[in-house]
Amino acid sequence: MAHRMGVEAGDQVAVLAAVAGGLPASLSELKPGYAVSALLIHGTADAVSPIEGGFSRHRGPNGELRGRTLSLAETAEFWRAADRCPPGPGETRATEFSRRVIVTGGAAGTQVVTWTVTGGGHTWPGSEPYPRMEQVTTQEFDAAEEICRFTRPLLAPAAGRRL
Repeated sequence: MAHRMGVEAGDQVAVLAAVAGGLPASLSELKPGYAVSALLIHGTADAVSPIEGGFSRHRGPNGELRGRTLSLAETAEFWRAADRCPPGPGETRATEFSRRVIVTGGAAGTQVVTWTVTGGGHTWPGSEPYPRMEQVTTQEFDAAEEICRFTRPLLAPAAGRRL
């Protein structure tokens, strides 16, 4: 949903954050009309929405595969291209538990950040795992706090972000 809002309602959305959610392949051919900063957080061991993309491990009510998503790297590249970020590897910050790649310099000051949680599952960083869910989460950072921290300085009016 965050990606759809960024692509289709960029005049209303200056920043998006997706935790364990790659860009739906069905949106990958669209061209956003506005630059939108993106914070993309994903675990390397997500068994529901794999970091390498593909179909969800959960099936629909009739056993059908659910929609395909792009990998974390492809999702980041989509937003980097849409935001007209300069080429290059960006700035990397790594710890024992995670790795962030920060790309700045996009249109109207937009940024694209990928935050990979080593060994993290389909969970919300900083919270307790769901009961009976056997996927690891991290306490290294709180995703909600980091989303707020990322968003605040990037809230720019739509007029200045028009592509």
